[in-house]
Amino acid sequence: MNTCLVLTQRPGTSMVGGFGQWLRAGRSVRKGESGLGIWVPIAKGKAGEEEAGEGADGGRPRFLMGTVFDISQTDALPVEVRSGEPSPGFHAMAACAASGC
Repeated sequence: MNTCLVLTQRPGTSMVGGFGQWLRAGRSVRKGESGLGIWVPIAKGKAGEEEAGEGADGGRPRFLMGTVFDISQTDALPVEVRSGEPSPGFHAMAACAASGC
C-alpha cells in the first residue's frame, strides 16, 4: 500500500527514508522539499503511549500518517576532514585491506 502511495505522489521514486534515516546515512533533505505521506502502524503501549506494532484493541492495527523523502530530495553531507592522527580502527582496516582479508 505504501509503495502505491509513494509512487502516486512522486513517480520515479527509487529509495525512501525518514528525515533521521537520511541524516544517519550521511545525507540531508534539501530545504523546501515536500515529504511523501505513508501509513505507519501504531499501538498503545503499557503507559498509554503509542508504539510501533500491533494495536491494543484485539490485535487490530491502527495507523498514522508518516513522512518519508526520496533520495533525489537529498544531498550528501560534506565529509569532515580532520588533521592529525587517524583513529585506531583506521590502521586495523588498512592492514586488513592490504592483506586481502
